Amino acid sequence: MKKLIIPRKDHEVYFIPVRGKIRNMGQYAAAQLEKLHPLFTSGTVVDIKKITVNKTKWIMATVMDESTIAEYRILNKNTAFYTNTSISVFKKGFAKNGINVIDDEYIGYDENKNEPVSVPVEGGVKAEKLSYKNNLMSIPYSHGVFNKKFRTNIKIGISAAVTVVLAISCIFIGQDKNTKVKTEEITFNLQNETDNKTDMISEVKYLPPCIELLAHISEDLYRAGGRIIQWQYNEETTPQLTIKIYGINTFGIYRIFSNYEYLFLQEFRDVTYTDDRPYITINVKINGAYSLPVKESFPVRNSILPVFDKLVKTLMQNDISIISEILPVSDTNDTYSIAYSTDDVNLLRSIDLFVNFCRENQLWIINQSISINNEKNNFLVSCTFAKCLNVNSISMSGNEKYYIPLVFDYVKETGNELLTEVITEPTGISLIGIIRDDSSQITFMRDSVSGKIQAKENYE
Repeated sequence: MKKLIIPRKDHEVYFIPVRGKIRNMGQYAAAQLEKLHPLFTSGTVVDIKKITVNKTKWIMATVMDESTIAEYRILNKNTAFYTNTSISVFKKGFAKNGINVIDDEYIGYDENKNEPVSVPVEGGVKAEKLSYKNNLMSIPYSHGVFNKKFRTNIKIGISAAVTVVLAISCIFIGQDKNTKVKTEEITFNLQNETDNKTDMISEVKYLPPCIELLAHISEDLYRAGGRIIQWQYNEETTPQLTIKIYGINTFGIYRIFSNYEYLFLQEFRDVTYTDDRPYITINVKINGAYSLPVKESFPVRNSILPVFDKLVKTLMQNDISIISEILPVSDTNDTYSIAYSTDDVNLLRSIDLFVNFCRENQLWIINQSISINNEKNNFLVSCTFAKCLNVNSISMSGNEKYYIPLVFDYVKETGNELLTEVITEPTGISLIGIIRDDSSQITFMRDSVSGKIQAKENYE
C-alpha cells in the first residue's frame, strides 16, 4: 500500500479539550467544531482521534473539505493518508520536545499553556525544518487519517444543518506509551435542535430514475467534450453504474460527478490513450444517503402480459427493432426485460415511451444498457423493469434528453446531415445542428440576443 502526507493547505487541525465525562465524543466534537471552524458545513469531513497528553484528554480533529478528500481517494488508490500532526502525536517524547517546524507547520506541545499545537507556518521559516517524507513507509497505517474501516449512520441535533463524517480513534500519549488504535467512522446528520420534537425522523430521499441520470450525465459530459461508448446501469450490482468514456480527462470527469450528491465516483477502472485521446472506464456508486424504491412482484400474468404486449407494439410502430424479451417468470413475477436497436430519433421516442410507461404502471427501470455500433449509426439498448413502490417521477427540463444521442457521437447514415433536434442552451445560445465527417465536427449555434449564427469546429 502506498502512503501519502496530506499538505497543510488541504486540511486544518484542532485540539479540543475534554472536560468531564462525555457520553458521545463525536457529538461533543461536532458541537465544538461548529464554534471553532468557520466553514463547518455540509461538505465537511472530520477525522477524530482521542489523545491523552500529560494526563490531560484532548480530541485531535483533522478537518477537510469532502470533495478534497474524495479527490485524494480517487487519484491515489490503495493509499494510506497521513498528516504531519497525526504522525507527530505518536512520536516518543511528543509532550517533552517542544514545538518544532515540520515542513510548513508548527507542531508540538506548548508546556507553558499545557496544550498541543498544530498551526501552519506564516511567512519565512528560520528554524531548521523536519520532514517525515523520507521515512513514511515505516510509519504504521494506524497513525493515519481518513483511512476508513467501517461506517455507521447516526443522527444528532445541533444548531446548524450539516453532514459530517467523523473517524474516531483512541490514542493515549504520556510517559512515551501509545495504545493500539481503534478506528470507527461515523456519519452524522446534524439537524436543528427544534427538529428533536419529531424524534429527528427525516424524509427519505430516493435516487432519481436511471433515465434522468442518463439525461443529466449526457448533457454534462457533452458540454465538457466527453463522449460515451457504453452505459451500463444495474441497481442490483456494486458499482451500480459503469460508463466507458473518451475525449475528457480524469479530472474533468471528477469535476462533473462531484456535482451529483446522489452519486459517488468510486474509481477510474481503466485509463488508456489512443492518438493522445483518453479512453476511460469509470465505476459509480449510489450515495448511501439515497434509497431505492421497494421492489415487489408483478400481478398475475394474465393482467401484466397485455401491458408489456402494448409496449412492444408501440415501440415497433415507431420503427424500433425488437431483439428479445424476457417475460416475468410464473413463480416470482419480479422483472421484465426488453432489448432493441434503433437510431437517434427513435431512441428519444423510446425514452419518452418508457417515461409514460413507468408512470402509468408504477414501474422502475432497474437495469439499463446502451451502446452504439462501430459505424455510430445504430444504438443497442436493453432495459429491465420492476414493479416498485415509492416510484419517483422523472424530472427533466425537456432539453437534456437530446444530448443522449449526441454524447454517443451518433452519425446519420446519410452522412453529413444536420441533427434536427434543437437544444436551447441556458446561456442564450441555441444549437442549430452539427455536421460531421471523418476528421472533424462543426457545431452551428445561434445567439438568441443578436440572432447571429456562430460555427465552432472540433477536430477528431
